[in-house]
Amino acid sequence: MGAKTQSLRPIRTKVDHSNAIAEIDRLLKEKPKKGTPAGDRLEILVMLAARYESERFPLRDLSPL
Repeated sequence: MGAKTQSLRPIRTKVDHSNAIAEIDRLLKEKPKKGTPAGDRLEILVMLAARYESERFPLRDLSPL
């Protein structure tokens, strides 16, 4: 993780989401261990992105045919 790491905040816009996904991709390539600062950051970013996606793109209830 570089010195320019931004503080975590809610994802509210498409730009926020794009930036979070880019950072998630970068962190996944680093393969951080759980419990490390990078691992914790990755875990939190994934939770924030998932929340944004579930609110922005809710799944419809699908009934079987």
